[in-house]
Amino acid sequence: MDYRLRLRVPFASAQDASIALNTLVVDKEPKPDICRRTMDVQDNTLLVTFEATELRTLRVASAWFMDMLQLTCETIDAFSLPA
Repeated sequence: MDYRLRLRVPFASAQDASIALNTLVVDKEPKPDICRRTMDVQDNTLLVTFEATELRTLRVASAWFMDMLQLTCETIDAFSLPA
């Protein structure tokens, strides 16, 4: 793959990062031969890597992912218990 994007998304806790991972991992890339996404959690950080054969494909996939990530974060915030 010619293009790569790596994201490190910090969360308030490792549990929140795991919730985000488990929520977002179910949505697969529609064309895995053109764009691939891998995700992992390290402590309280969600690690995301996109690899694509075309820059446009990378942009579209990452923009869609950011929208879903924002919704996931808002949902975690709405349902999290006060500290």
